[in-house]
Amino acid sequence: MPTSPSQFLMTTPDKGILVPPLDVEKFNGSFEYFRSVKRLAVDRELLSVGRGEVNLHSLHVEVMRNRGYDTREVRW
Repeated sequence: MPTSPSQFLMTTPDKGILVPPLDVEKFNGSFEYFRSVKRLAVDRELLSVGRGEVNLHSLHVEVMRNRGYDTREVRW
């Protein structure tokens, strides 16, 4: 039985709609699909920071937790 999108959204009086991050499997699948549709390649060199590499799922989680998807919250 499919679940409605509203079951995944939470609302708060002061912040409006909060969208939870995708789990790692769903994120990876969605990201690969997006890359194939847009014909994008990931340059691993650009993801290197110091001795490590940026974990794209972890970045996604932080963006979602900090409402980075909500342009109304951007303050220049």
